[in-house]
Amino acid sequence: MNSAVPSVTGSLQNATPVSSLTIAHAFQGPSIASLTRENGRGPVIAWISEELDALNKICGGGLDQASITYCAELILDRFKFRTVNAFRLALRDGLNSGKIFGKLTYPVIAEWLIEHEEKVEAEAYRKHMGTK
Repeated sequence: MNSAVPSVTGSLQNATPVSSLTIAHAFQGPSIASLTRENGRGPVIAWISEELDALNKICGGGLDQASITYCAELILDRFKFRTVNAFRLALRDGLNSGKIFGKLTYPVIAEWLIEHEEKVEAEAYRKHMGTK
C-alpha cells in the first residue's frame, strides 16, 4: 500500500500484507461501507481504484483509468459490506486462480468477489457449527 491508502483507510496503516492474508482475515477489519461513512465516497473509490490499477498492470493493462474508476464505483455499490481484508483477499485469490479470460474486466472481478464470498460464507458456517 502506498502512503495515500492509510489516510483513507485509517487503521490499515499496519495492515497485514496481502500475501499473508488467510480466509480468517476476511472477517477482520473495517468494512468498505464503514470507510465510506468515515471518509466519503471519493477517497474510498480512489483506494479501490489503486487496488484495481495494480491488478490491471499485472494483467497487461487492458483497462484505462476511467474504466478502473467505474469498476471501483460498481464494486463500492455492490460489495460495500465486505471488509477491506476480504476485498484484498478476493482480488489476490482471483488473480491466482487464472480466471481472467483474456483481460481484466468488471465481470471477471465481480466473479472473483462472488466466488470469494461463497468461501467466506462456508468458513462462517463452519465456525458457527463448531460452536454448537
